[in-house]
Amino acid sequence: MTHRTVSLRFPKAENISPSDLRRLVNKCNEWSDPLLHNHSEDENAYPKVQYRSIQARPGIWAIDEGIDSLEAVVDKLEQKLGSPTVHFDEFEPGKNLHLLKYHCQSFLPFNEDNYEKWKYELSHIKRMALLEGVLKDQLGNFYQGIGYDIQGNDILCILHSVAGPPKTVSVDVSGREVKFLGFDIFFYTDLLLPEGLGLGKCKAKGNGITLAREVH
Repeated sequence: MTHRTVSLRFPKAENISPSDLRRLVNKCNEWSDPLLHNHSEDENAYPKVQYRSIQARPGIWAIDEGIDSLEAVVDKLEQKLGSPTVHFDEFEPGKNLHLLKYHCQSFLPFNEDNYEKWKYELSHIKRMALLEGVLKDQLGNFYQGIGYDIQGNDILCILHSVAGPPKTVSVDVSGREVKFLGFDIFFYTDLLLPEGLGLGKCKAKGNGITLAREVH
């Protein structure tokens, strides 16, 4: 089954945070569409609309029915932010014969329990294994979110490298600032992924944006 994705960027608008962009979008339809605002930390519900800051401008990424939700408010949104640049794409889920390399920026992997494991683990190898395991779960979560039944053991995922030390990332969660540990990672997987999807916690608010990289 082919899935649709869309990326919107508003080049004439002043930059605002993903959380403020989310509020602005939902005010356009008086918060009546759950797909535009149902972004709890329930990792079992993959968000079909994701808000970003792209090159210091507001941006939105959506997949499948999330695109329909955006189309219902885009005219009102243009009145507030100006005309967006729009890029449509198609994505066919499945596995590649060879490993594919991806770059995931500001990947927020840890809930409270996993963070405690990371914090008190002295072994670098075991820390990387923990990070890789969470990443693998996130890939499975995305596939389940688009209705593709794939088991975790069927996913080949290899954490290639972490660029620099982890950084503290502050995110507005339900009106309060929550701090997460963020990683800039490169990984390999045999799964086909759409360009620009979000992985990890707070992916609907501009974190974990994932882009394909060429394998040399």
